[in-house]
Amino acid sequence: MSTEESSSSNDTGYTTLPLKWTPGKDLLSKDLLKDPKIMNLIIRSLLGSNIPSDAYHISQTEWSKTKSSYTLYASSNPKDNKFCPILIAFNEEIGQSTILETMKQCGFVYEKFKLMPTVLIIATKCQFDLNEEDFSVDDDSFLAICESKFWANKCLLFSLDSISEAANSALISLCRFISNPHKTFLFSHNSETQTISLTCEANTNEEF
Repeated sequence: MSTEESSSSNDTGYTTLPLKWTPGKDLLSKDLLKDPKIMNLIIRSLLGSNIPSDAYHISQTEWSKTKSSYTLYASSNPKDNKFCPILIAFNEEIGQSTILETMKQCGFVYEKFKLMPTVLIIATKCQFDLNEEDFSVDDDSFLAICESKFWANKCLLFSLDSISEAANSALISLCRFISNPHKTFLFSHNSETQTISLTCEANTNEEF
């Protein structure tokens, strides 16, 4: 980690998140979504709590150069159409261009799996550039939902300015963490167990 990308404090052990790992353009969020526990949290939040823990795996998504960063969950059994693909997108804001690009990516998913995906779009800035009549609120997840009849099973949208502070699900907490640009790393060493820990913290008191 170069000094050009980050700043640190020897007294606290904290390191500011490097620019290349900031939300929306990062390796951090994509790696986070590969964690089996995080995968299960998202999958069961979107599709139901009865989904087996090994039902999905990470699938390739780098079809073309895009503004958004995409992660795709696909069924571990390609012959079983019971579980539709899940496409997760990170973008700075949610607007018409975001939706149009996501529709294109959903077309690629359909070409590959012959199934329309369930979509989750996470905005990394407090910007939700859509008319109110373009979306409603999903009763189960508290996320915004937009019309996607011909290109996705469901398209859910997360932006900090579109979510009620009272919403307190595990999925909402995860989306808030991912979209928070004010993250710091804390390194610690346990001499007794000879282990090194890396903790990532998000400061929710910063103004966005």
